[in-house]
Amino acid sequence: MMSCTVFKQHACRDDGAAQFQDVPSRTRRSAQNNTDKPHVILIGTSNTERIDVSKLSSKFTMEKRIAYTLPDTELSLREIEHAPDIIVFHSLTNELREKSAESCVNKMKEIVSLAGELYPSSKVIISTPTPRADNESFNMKGQLISVLLKQEYFDTEEVYLCDHSNLANKGRAVPRIFGEDETYHLSDQGVL
Repeated sequence: MMSCTVFKQHACRDDGAAQFQDVPSRTRRSAQNNTDKPHVILIGTSNTERIDVSKLSSKFTMEKRIAYTLPDTELSLREIEHAPDIIVFHSLTNELREKSAESCVNKMKEIVSLAGELYPSSKVIISTPTPRADNESFNMKGQLISVLLKQEYFDTEEVYLCDHSNLANKGRAVPRIFGEDETYHLSDQGVL
């Protein structure tokens, strides 16, 4: 960050007075994030509703936006007014019910690309689909999506993956991660 400021100062040097002119950064920051803490935006399905962002960490500020589908995710991404430090997408759980794994991955790649265009200084994290107990086919499709995303972003520094395979045992969802009478919405223990 310091080297960028020094470069901006050098580029705006006023040779007549041999002084440097301080230039404000073009990185868009929200008014609420005027601290030095990184700001994170989580865009996700109803599975993120139980996440209490105030309990996650005191080392960053966070806001959460609910988007039930990938088109909703794209719309929510476009509505961000100030570039966050990190954008987290948990957006594939609902989509895999009606779309192929390849279609889900391709749309997620488009959204990640759009995030890079709109907010080039923001890091991107893709939260892979959480295991499901409602339908074995959906669960396997979620696993396939996770593998395809890992393959796509394996050797990149721009996109990180949050893998949820630890919430499954032998490919099947661990029951304690779900709420009572639930097969895909996470319990409090499932979001910890």
